[in-house]
Amino acid sequence: MKVLVFGDGWLGNRIARDFDGELSCADIRSLDVERVVRRVAPNVVVNAAALCPTVEWCEQPENKWKVGDVNSLGPNLLQCAVQRIRPKTQFVHLSTGCLWETGKDLTEKDIPMPPTWYATTKVMGENSLNLKKALVVRLRMPVDDRPHPRNLIDKLVKYEELLKLQNSITVVPDFLLALRQMLEKGCTGVYNMVNPGSISAYEIVEMYSEMVDQCHSFRVADEEMAAGRANLTLSTAKLKAEGIELTDVRERVRECIQEYVG
Repeated sequence: MKVLVFGDGWLGNRIARDFDGELSCADIRSLDVERVVRRVAPNVVVNAAALCPTVEWCEQPENKWKVGDVNSLGPNLLQCAVQRIRPKTQFVHLSTGCLWETGKDLTEKDIPMPPTWYATTKVMGENSLNLKKALVVRLRMPVDDRPHPRNLIDKLVKYEELLKLQNSITVVPDFLLALRQMLEKGCTGVYNMVNPGSISAYEIVEMYSEMVDQCHSFRVADEEMAAGRANLTLSTAKLKAEGIELTDVRERVRECIQEYVG
């Protein structure tokens, strides 16, 4: 399996390393894409490119067109280029599960109601794709077993106040394993790529405090702070129907923190 990944970010690098693939920094909206695809001749192309320094940055009027251009138009341009050059190549698009402000056990058939401009552009990006020839995986608040500024653990420990609202989480090592299985099966369409169960930001930092830094201080945040942000759980039934069963999120987050310490 020869994998080509577009998007030189955290997850793009993780996927390229795990699959022993090639990582490209080419703009997915540019003609450079065709040159890279012809040279690499991949069996799988993964679009991990997206623009979102922060959700707040995306909301700024002067940034909205940039975010929309990359996240809404880019996926379609990349898929069309790949199909034109290598029609049999599998195409994977990384999306987000933060497509609602709230909800419980939301499925892939539920109509998104994006609470932010970033989420809106990701919905448009999904809708621009030919889903009969693309695998779209919706990730949420990724947790990894190694430090990184984009790792949810690293983000949460910076906050003094944390919500106790339950959320779905994607454990990155499990996502990578599941992605490999889905490619082997030839899956297409949209899938919620999260671990079963739910957990709160407060509980994650409780585990961190217990295992990493017992002097770390934090407190419960007022739920009003959640307004305008996604706090929800996603159904994993469709993923399970493919024979792909990930481990419960609480167990895996604890294991990730243990590895994080090591």
